[in-house]
Amino acid sequence: MVTPEKNIRFKIRKEIKRQSLPKIPCTCGCGTMIPPITVQGKPAKYAWGHNPSPTVFKTGHIPWTAGKKCPAIGLVHKGKKISKEEIEQRTKTRLKNNNGIYQVKRGWKQSEETKKKISDSLKGEKNHGWKGGISKLPYGFEFNDELKHVIRDRDGNICQRCGKTPEQNKKTLAVHHIDHDKMNNDPRNLVTVCNVCNIWYSNHRDQPFKWG
Repeated sequence: MVTPEKNIRFKIRKEIKRQSLPKIPCTCGCGTMIPPITVQGKPAKYAWGHNPSPTVFKTGHIPWTAGKKCPAIGLVHKGKKISKEEIEQRTKTRLKNNNGIYQVKRGWKQSEETKKKISDSLKGEKNHGWKGGISKLPYGFEFNDELKHVIRDRDGNICQRCGKTPEQNKKTLAVHHIDHDKMNNDPRNLVTVCNVCNIWYSNHRDQPFKWG
């Protein structure tokens, strides 16, 4: 579990690492030297407060939409009137297709036969994501909680692809096998990732791992 003290220490280490990178000049031309990345890990361009973005709201600014109607209001489809005969015909059709039970379109229930067909089409080799059953292969005995803890500490306990923390991931970060070989538990083959990135690489095995 990540304690507040550990989280603070991690943020301090991250800021020290960011400040140690070669500085670049502020894009506005003021001469201020800034780290090449922001606190959020994105490419930096301006020093704090130097961004001359015209989108920043200023006192007295009048938005371009002031006093104008939304152009989409006149395009809203209000539907057309349905005749009594058509309503009766639709009712009869729904009763016939649903074994005498009237049911509105919202929440329309599928038959058990249809559910079984959909379920069978997603199992095993019929599934587009089928990889020959490799997901059921066992992990090596070295791949235990102690090794995972060492890998997470080595990587600063953040996702090495997108930079998520355990708090943003809402659970403990995963440890991913770069070559997808569950028996290769060499620390150089293991990397800390969030659940989303772990699933993404599991479904894109042909994509090489890119460090964030």
